[in-house]
Amino acid sequence: MSPQKNKHSPADKLINALRGNQDPYSVIKQARETLPPQQYGALLGWIHRNARLAREAFPAAYPKDFNNLHKYPTLPSIPPDQEFIWASTFLQAHTPTIKSFLNKSIEFQRAFLLDNYPLCENILNSIQDEFGQSLWLIKRRLCLLQAAAGLEAQKKYAESVQQGGELGLAGVIAYYVSVRVEPTVTPGQYFNFIKREFESLKIPFDLDSFLQYHAIPDISFSLESTACALRYEFSGTAIDYYEALVCLAPIFSIRAPEQFANNVAPHLATLHAHTGDGRIGGLLAVTGAPLKAAMPIATPRSIAATDALLKGDHQLAWTLANEILVQDPTESDALLTAAQAFARIQSKPERPDGPLFQKIIARLATVITKGSFSTDDVIDLAKRSINFFGDSWASAVIGQAGREISNHPDVKRGDITHYSALFAPRLHPIRAISLPAGGRERAYYLKHLEAQSPASSTQKHVLRVASRDTSLLEHQDDIQRDETLLRSAIQLYGAKRLNEALETCTRLEASNFDYYKRKAICISCRALLAADEPEQCADKITKHFADDRSIFDVLPIAEAAKALHAAPQRVEPGNISIPILFEMTSKHEKGKDDSECVFALLDFLNGHKIKRPSDLKNIKHLFPKSKLIYLLRNVCVESILDRSGLFGSSRALTEERLAICRLLTELDEAELETYQVEAKTLLQKLMLQKRIREVEQSKIYVDTDSIKRTVAEEINESFNRYVALRREKTEQTDSMDFLSMLRKHETGGLQGLFSLALPKNETTSIFVSMVSRLLKEYTLSPEHGLDKYLSVRIRHGTLAAHLRKPVDAAKLVSSRDIGSKGYKSNNYWADRLQLEDPKLRQAVAALIADFSEKFDHLVDEIKSWIQVRTNDNPNGFFDFPITDLSLKIMSEYVTPEVTADRLVDFIIEHFNSILDDCLSFLSGHITDIAKTRASALLDELEAKAEKLNDHHDFSEMTNAIRVAKTETRVAFDRVSTWFRRANTTENDPFQLADAIRIGIETVKIAAPNIAVDIPTQKESSLTIPGRSLATLADIFFIIFENIARHACLDRPTASVSFKTNGVSVYISVENELGHDFNLTEATTRISAIRADLKEGRHVASVSREGGTGFHKLAKLLDHDLGVIPDLDFGFTANSRFSVVFGLPIYHHENTLD
Repeated sequence: MSPQKNKHSPADKLINALRGNQDPYSVIKQARETLPPQQYGALLGWIHRNARLAREAFPAAYPKDFNNLHKYPTLPSIPPDQEFIWASTFLQAHTPTIKSFLNKSIEFQRAFLLDNYPLCENILNSIQDEFGQSLWLIKRRLCLLQAAAGLEAQKKYAESVQQGGELGLAGVIAYYVSVRVEPTVTPGQYFNFIKREFESLKIPFDLDSFLQYHAIPDISFSLESTACALRYEFSGTAIDYYEALVCLAPIFSIRAPEQFANNVAPHLATLHAHTGDGRIGGLLAVTGAPLKAAMPIATPRSIAATDALLKGDHQLAWTLANEILVQDPTESDALLTAAQAFARIQSKPERPDGPLFQKIIARLATVITKGSFSTDDVIDLAKRSINFFGDSWASAVIGQAGREISNHPDVKRGDITHYSALFAPRLHPIRAISLPAGGRERAYYLKHLEAQSPASSTQKHVLRVASRDTSLLEHQDDIQRDETLLRSAIQLYGAKRLNEALETCTRLEASNFDYYKRKAICISCRALLAADEPEQCADKITKHFADDRSIFDVLPIAEAAKALHAAPQRVEPGNISIPILFEMTSKHEKGKDDSECVFALLDFLNGHKIKRPSDLKNIKHLFPKSKLIYLLRNVCVESILDRSGLFGSSRALTEERLAICRLLTELDEAELETYQVEAKTLLQKLMLQKRIREVEQSKIYVDTDSIKRTVAEEINESFNRYVALRREKTEQTDSMDFLSMLRKHETGGLQGLFSLALPKNETTSIFVSMVSRLLKEYTLSPEHGLDKYLSVRIRHGTLAAHLRKPVDAAKLVSSRDIGSKGYKSNNYWADRLQLEDPKLRQAVAALIADFSEKFDHLVDEIKSWIQVRTNDNPNGFFDFPITDLSLKIMSEYVTPEVTADRLVDFIIEHFNSILDDCLSFLSGHITDIAKTRASALLDELEAKAEKLNDHHDFSEMTNAIRVAKTETRVAFDRVSTWFRRANTTENDPFQLADAIRIGIETVKIAAPNIAVDIPTQKESSLTIPGRSLATLADIFFIIFENIARHACLDRPTASVSFKTNGVSVYISVENELGHDFNLTEATTRISAIRADLKEGRHVASVSREGGTGFHKLAKLLDHDLGVIPDLDFGFTANSRFSVVFGLPIYHHENTLD
């Protein structure tokens, strides 16, 4: 009612409040909060008629620059239906301008789909001149610039928008859309990027909804999200407000159909009467709302093209549809018909290389034929639909693609196909099939169809489908048989007439067209599940998938696996389909592990009374060949077999996979080369495992040859004096005096011996000096002593990495917080378990931090055991006490026939026997004490986690703890095997690349994300003597571990390269550095290390852990390999870090020579 007729209406009061008001926004705000929706028109119409007041009360409808975009304050929220009524009412004053804009928008779409970029530019400039700036214009211009001028041009424009908007909303949206249209960015990547961005920003829900609508429009929006986005858009331009209303209205209709039809649709009908926008008309046609303007009807040629398609004349359908599209490529019905016809043409030409609309047809046709297996096509179509969200042709294309990659027989309410069907601008009979069966939308649409005459073949077919009378479908002489069978199968399935549906699908599977075969398989699998036949469903799924991988998307894999899991007793033992199905589930269902696949494989093997997959060779005739090949190729892989418990060692596991590859070469000759390549890789892996085992067995080492060379001259002189003095017997003091003095110091171990004052008996003194000299070299020498190798090969990262690996893989530990005594917060389990209570999240983080500290303390304690016992290291297990008995035995060994060399050998052998005892004791201590303590820590963690079950389900975390406990015990057992003296016999020669790979694999225990590129240069196959394997592996471990620890990257990368001068090969390892890397501080530290190496101060640093390890590198090169330490390291010009060292080219067969 107008203000003139009702002076007391709420609208009239607000109008009076606006007269002379200096703050019209406050009145508009009040109107939103108090005014009934039926009076919106009175108030908003009165304001619009007062031009001056409208400029003050409302945002700038057509701003000429970016500064005026979204400058108006945001209005308070109102219920969603009122929000849409407000928008519909407000925009009625702008309908003449909007109608003009819609015409130009269609012109732009046509020009873009025809690749007429100059015309596109002219149209956008014309839109800007006539309607000002808008977010719609920014988004379309970015798409045009990317297509016409490339990445640099669109980025430059996006930057100009960012610099031109004061509030920044336009700039923010321009930035996100600029990223979206980049040619290398896929929708999946972009979605993850936006999700991370918005989560980090922590913006309010309403602003988040608005930004998501523009950045990555999502039809899964809630009612509240659609209302928030629309409310925010009011503060912008009339163009953007209208487009938001049109794009979001179908989502409202899907979420609340009754509310939309009763409250919103009448207002949209008024808007439609003035704009003639077919998108609104199409939506109104399916809601039952009376149309105030006629709904545009599909052209006769478009319907004729669909008639030809349904009759099976695909070439004619393609020709007719293409003729329409050449004139108007935005005709969405013709686009879909052309794509379906092109997909069915048996001898189709190559993909059209014409304008964009033809490329879209070709891609959509491939999706229709191959589904989501055509990944590039799905990605391209999805990206275009997002970039042109709101354009009916884009909606139609993604709606059809979504239908083809769905494993549901018919349209589901709320899916992308349903949304796009609500968005079609013309009345076309075939559109009814894209609306959910049995719904009111399809019923209303059919009423519009029934009023059309004369009736086309398509119209008759659709009405027969709608009748749900399959007998009518069976006798359609004018419709292709396959199409008739498909619609019958869908109807029978929907009516729960499952046996009839299965019979119909069997007939349809005989079609000559892949499209219909795929649909038949989809419906029959669903029908088997609905009939409670999960095993038969699994048989059918795996049969078709094993024969054709592209059919994956139409198969209800997850549902079948769930049904089988719920009724395992109904599964026939030994059914090959079951492990295949669970493998498909684990591989293709996000977040699903392969545990059920492991159990299913074991059940399958047990069902046939065989112990391992390679034994299937003897019963291969029992299985369909394609399924057996799939099982062996994809299920019986190392990652699954490793968890089966069938193999006691990694070598046995790899040998089994090798046997499987040999069997596959017999079964699948077409993929012979694939299996040969894998077999070659496995053989290399076996060799690498052998080499790694050699390195592990070389961890406890003393370079006795180097000791002998070092002390030879000194020992010879001392030995000759000792022998001469004994022969002359010039001093006959009782040796017991010396022995009594020795007893006072023997409890002090090495330090006591080294500080022992010379006894009065010079003969004994000389002998003791020889023993002490040898013992010091044997234990503490930084060049060849035991402690050096304990440091380099065990304590320097390797031990902690092995022991920590199981708990680290289970995300049960945190890393130390550098600069403090605490640990960084580990939120993995809090996020994984979706804990929302801050106190509970904190409790879980505290549990993990406490466990981390205790576990690391245990590891540090074990490290303290793995040292030579001295006064500085009193906990070391390597204790070499020199007793009076041992000295007596060693002295009595000296006879006239014994030389100095033989005495040295005898004394070193005595030290070896002590070392063996220490190793045996340490190995047992790790197995009996340390492993038990580690298990107890995990028991304690599990118990504390279980106490939290009252507040939340922690079963996933406790299961992970139990698995980690088992694997931790295995890790401790493996570490205990390191403690035995290295075999001194020389290993087989090896290639340089082997040592590099051993270094990589060892580092990956602690840093699994590191990636190292080894080029296939001939230098990588350089043959190295076997005695150098452990040392070179140590060198590469130190280099790669340094990268993992200090590069400041979650996924550190490095590249290895080689250069040779004919005498030496120079190995370069270069790596990236993260943004957080402190280059200034690191440069200072590197300079100090260089100075140490130059002055020789690195010798004393070898037995210390931590730091960068360059002191150890220099010593390993210098002493262990016996080469001049031609070592260089530092930062390159492009801020990368590089390490270069040289090795001699050994003269050996297969060397570079």
